[in-house]
Amino acid sequence: MGQRKKVGRNATEHTLGGAAEDQSKEIEEKTDELCGEFQAAKISKKQREID
Repeated sequence: MGQRKKVGRNATEHTLGGAAEDQSKEIEEKTDELCGEFQAAKISKKQREID
């Protein structure tokens, strides 16, 4: 019985680990996207100040 519990916990950890990994990849992509937009906004703001 103790062994079965251990396997269940490992299986859960594995599943959670996979989900967390997928989520962190998604978050990284969104962060990169937002950073790109932010940089573009900063650049266009600077250009407007120069003009």
